[in-house]
Amino acid sequence: MNQSHKSFLSPEMIVQAIGVGEGERVADFGCGTGHLVLALARSLGPAGMVYAIDIDAEMVSSARSYVYHEGFRNAMFIHADLLKGQLTSIAKQSLDYIILSNLLHVLQPEDRSKVFCRAAEYLKPNGKLVVIDWEKQKSLLGPGLHLRVSAEDAKQAAAACAFSFEQAFDAGMYHYGLIFTHKPKKGPQKKQQP
Repeated sequence: MNQSHKSFLSPEMIVQAIGVGEGERVADFGCGTGHLVLALARSLGPAGMVYAIDIDAEMVSSARSYVYHEGFRNAMFIHADLLKGQLTSIAKQSLDYIILSNLLHVLQPEDRSKVFCRAAEYLKPNGKLVVIDWEKQKSLLGPGLHLRVSAEDAKQAAAACAFSFEQAFDAGMYHYGLIFTHKPKKGPQKKQQP
């Protein structure tokens, strides 16, 4: 791998690191301009599907144009606010992976846990949640230090929504990468009233 890929986020490196396979169903929460969506579409093949979701309609349009220009049609582009439960075009418990890339630092602290719990609703049992965000340390690039969410804080927020931390992976010089498995808690069965 050349040094330029090591220095910043490489979509291809991320897709390889997280182990997405052909035919799987993956959502990119906060897809931005679609660079990760394109890498996912390539990896998933024609039998797979990537759902590219963003609150910004211009970003969704830009991502659609970018991915379609490259000839891929195994992607659906959705303009939605994750916090308002607008993902009606995706069935709950239907996704193999959900990716939160550079999303946590733009959310209000009280909304971060909501996004983790929203992801839990859409993942299959044992589905994977991938979190990529800026390391909580000063750097010339990226958001202010006060906006950044540490890997430990991300782990705590994920654990509160039935995610089990599996492993960290190399996401480049400025970012951390975390993989969680969705482990729904089996609560006590309610007894039926006679």
